[in-house]
Amino acid sequence: MNRLESILGRLTREIGYLEKETNNRLDEGTANAGDNNYTKYARDYSDWMKISLQGQAWCAMFLSWIFVQEYGLDAAKKVNSRVKCLRMVRKYQTAV
Repeated sequence: MNRLESILGRLTREIGYLEKETNNRLDEGTANAGDNNYTKYARDYSDWMKISLQGQAWCAMFLSWIFVQEYGLDAAKKVNSRVKCLRMVRKYQTAV
């Protein structure tokens, strides 16, 4: 499987996941749905980066989560995780 197929597979498996109202039930796709930007993506990325990022824009956390899984933590640490989503996409594109 090439990199693009791997990324598309990860993206496809996440279709239907909803951001959460609170930090509860983060691994359950539609449970605890809300608009407070709590996600499993932020939880995992926070653990990897050793900084609390729950409540940050879900799209930034999602892109970061995918990037770490595809390219590794060292590569992700080179990309600033506190930027807006579109800017982050451009930074990730130039990082690999």
